[in-house]
Amino acid sequence: MNDLEGWLSILTAETIADVERVIRRYPWSETIFREMSTYVNKPEEVINMFSEALRILDNNTAELMADRFKAQLENAKIEVKAVKHELKTTRKEVTAARQELKITKQEVDAAKQEMDAAKQEANAAKQEVDAANERAENESKARIAADAKVAELQAQIKELKEKYELTN
Repeated sequence: MNDLEGWLSILTAETIADVERVIRRYPWSETIFREMSTYVNKPEEVINMFSEALRILDNNTAELMADRFKAQLENAKIEVKAVKHELKTTRKEVTAARQELKITKQEVDAAKQEMDAAKQEANAAKQEVDAANERAENESKARIAADAKVAELQAQIKELKEKYELTN
């Protein structure tokens, strides 16, 4: 607490008597007052001191801004790297999807060819069935015609037998 009171006394001293009282109570403050009196007698040193302080602040500000820009650049590089990785992954997925689509298309084309072959087989079988039905129908008609001819001949034979029996 003693040092704090000393500093507050230095900062609030307004007259030479105040300064002498502070130096008697806090002897370590004498060097600070001597420096301050130098600044009063030589104001160019204060300006130089402020100029140096401003130069240091400017330099520190520039370094801070450079550090922030470097950090932003590093973050941007990390983000670009992540986006590139994501793009690479997406491209791989697209390539895989295209390959899968190509395989699926080939499977569909093969299925179409199988279906066309099955249709041709079905058409051939239908034609065979139609031909067999036509043959069967023709055979049936021929059989009916033959049966009719046989019946007609039997009728004629019967008629001839009757005539022959009558004549005998």
